[in-house]
Amino acid sequence: MLFRTALSWVISEYRKETRYTLRQMINNTKAVISHNYLWEVEQGKKQPSSELLEEIAKAMGMNTAELVIKVGICMAGGVPDYPPKELDETLVNL
Repeated sequence: MLFRTALSWVISEYRKETRYTLRQMINNTKAVISHNYLWEVEQGKKQPSSELLEEIAKAMGMNTAELVIKVGICMAGGVPDYPPKELDETLVNL
């Protein structure tokens, strides 16, 4: 699985859980990323640079390491098993 595919899935799942729109994600956190670019990332059309990955993590209310770990879990286990709830709770303490 490609990194951008897993990242797309992680963002999409986050939005389903929080019921945020892309604009709400950006506005609630003051992340410096455009709505259109975040949409393209969520659609799996763009693979962000490390700087933009940091802004996406900020928009999701987490640090970059947490986001990369979630994406890695998704890549390792495949989308259907992403991520085990107990691991998700462990990541909060990073």
